[in-house]
Amino acid sequence: MRGPPHDPEEVGGNVEWLNLAAERRRELLGSCIDAVDLDAMTFEPPRWLVEDMITEGLTILGGRPKAGKSRLCLQLARAIVEARYFLNKRTTRAAVLYAALEDSDVRLQKRLRSEDECGMEDRGLLIRTDFPRYDQGGFEELADYLTYAEEIGLVIIDTAGRFLPPNKKNADPYEHATEHLGKIHRLCLDRKASLILVTHMTKARSGDYLDNILGSTGMTAVADTIMALDQTDRGFALHARGRDIEELEIPLIEDGIGWRVGGAKERLTEPENAVLSRVVMAGDNGISIGDLSRITGKDRGNLHRILRRLIDFSLIEQKVKRGPYYAVKGD
Repeated sequence: MRGPPHDPEEVGGNVEWLNLAAERRRELLGSCIDAVDLDAMTFEPPRWLVEDMITEGLTILGGRPKAGKSRLCLQLARAIVEARYFLNKRTTRAAVLYAALEDSDVRLQKRLRSEDECGMEDRGLLIRTDFPRYDQGGFEELADYLTYAEEIGLVIIDTAGRFLPPNKKNADPYEHATEHLGKIHRLCLDRKASLILVTHMTKARSGDYLDNILGSTGMTAVADTIMALDQTDRGFALHARGRDIEELEIPLIEDGIGWRVGGAKERLTEPENAVLSRVVMAGDNGISIGDLSRITGKDRGNLHRILRRLIDFSLIEQKVKRGPYYAVKGD
């Protein structure tokens, strides 16, 4: 039976059509949620596996080949399993499934031992060096892990090229990426889990690291968070941008054992140093973003980015949200 007519004159006094129209109206309005009702709802806060960096959902981690993405992933996985700091940020303990699809057991053992000669003490870092492709049972197997092994809070798939199906000839890359990643994203949200999909960055460089991630248009459209391990003229840094996080940039140093937060002061730009100096001069009273804007002549948007970077470098702090900024002492 066709739906109710759209022309009011066609409806006339036909009771059947009027009833159909009323039923269809209820269906349409019932598929929505009124903003007043949404505002009154209470939701559980998302679980942060790494504070202010990784939460529930899909994260894309990009980096150049041989840049150290896999070492960073293993370091992250171990930190979450052992509930210890990762790049100076707190973690929440959970089991981790690490699909290291470009590595061998021997190489992974070597990396684990290089981080700590005493070896692993806490169980929960589950490693696989093989995993079926997405379209060959891989998605179903991933769903089973997150359904039947509820202790797994994070899945790392290293890399996307070894897991996602290859793009079909003449297929739209955007649709190809969003079709598969959309299902993975929904699975993670439904299971309240996190998944990091590792991919490569292109050789050609643009001003924004998002544009350098292979398949970036489709990937970045679906992902909750985008991270990039990138090398600039100031050295290595981990960039992150997402729906639930402030944009951040963490300077990194590879010390032969793993990645650690690098020295920050020598990596600051002239504007960043100028802002840092003003915060230091304010002493124990701190300084507001409004005062910084008035003194430096910079707009709040630009200042906000500079202040976030200084916070990421642990050079300044903001003790309360929207409060003044203070210099971190003792460094």
